[in-house]
Amino acid sequence: MAPSPPSNVSVAVFSFLLKKSRTTTMQAKVFPAFASFSSSSKHRKNELGKNLHKESQLSGEASQRAYLRDLEQIHLKKRKLEHEREEKEANVKREMMREMLLREKKRTSAREEKDLRNVLMALVGTAVSATCYAMHYG
Repeated sequence: MAPSPPSNVSVAVFSFLLKKSRTTTMQAKVFPAFASFSSSSKHRKNELGKNLHKESQLSGEASQRAYLRDLEQIHLKKRKLEHEREEKEANVKREMMREMLLREKKRTSAREEKDLRNVLMALVGTAVSATCYAMHYG
């Protein structure tokens, strides 16, 4: 029995597939990036919905990390401002204590000077009295 001649439909399908495979092969040879892009885009179309939950979860985690980082920055700024305020208060208190000690030192030195002057006057008075006594009775 002799093989039957191919029908027009099967010849058309075969020639279409042959042409498509030649075109794809030719594109792959001429444009290797096109072949990888073409296959990767098909792959992406197949996995488009699969990674949606994972991507949304990752974006949620990223936004949560950003929010926590912002909160931490705000907290650090508040602590820094509080530390600077406490440092300024300590500097003001230190300066006030220094001024108070200087005034006390001046008062003490003035008081000592006054006491020394009184002692000197008492000595001079005693010396004058002794001299007068010696001259009068002496």
